[in-house]
Amino acid sequence: MFRVVLLGVPLLAAVLWLASGHEILSKAERAVDVEVKDPLFGDTIVQKQFVRGPVFGCYVGLDSVIVTSVASLAIGGGTWLLRRQRDRRKETV
Repeated sequence: MFRVVLLGVPLLAAVLWLASGHEILSKAERAVDVEVKDPLFGDTIVQKQFVRGPVFGCYVGLDSVIVTSVASLAIGGGTWLLRRQRDRRKETV
């Protein structure tokens, strides 16, 4: 169960990163150029509008994937060391 959680969290972050458009950094919104037609003169102008991300209203960035992967590795390594020390104490007793 613990290994599934350690592997599942980085995989979930990677899937969310793929679903949100392969952004480099996490952010809440991004600027998009939208063509707007002027109703008075008929000209088209380009305006910048902010669009919310597709995953919980945010764009998941590659930085989030890296942070969750490193955190999972650190937690997994820490638990492995603690189990190893506990097993060595049992052997000496």
